[in-house]
Amino acid sequence: VAGTFDTPYDDHLGEIRVPILNLTPAGGYADATFYGLSLLGSRDKETIMPSMGGPVEQEFAHIDLFTAPEAELLVWRPLLRWIRSHTPGF
Repeated sequence: VAGTFDTPYDDHLGEIRVPILNLTPAGGYADATFYGLSLLGSRDKETIMPSMGGPVEQEFAHIDLFTAPEAELLVWRPLLRWIRSHTPGF
């Protein structure tokens, strides 16, 4: 369980101050990404969590980021928007 044991692996995560995009499908292990995200020192952290809004067995999962018919709308357009908003002159 994240945060249960003291390990050296997270000792310097608070020093990371670059913009962070957490792209995680709602049907995968999305909740597990939030603990690691909370350890980062960046003030610019955003999560894109594609979701179909249905039951978990019909929810967006790992490979759907690439193969789902809705991927362009739910993943790639928001990702491009984030990249553009974080890239001067783009």
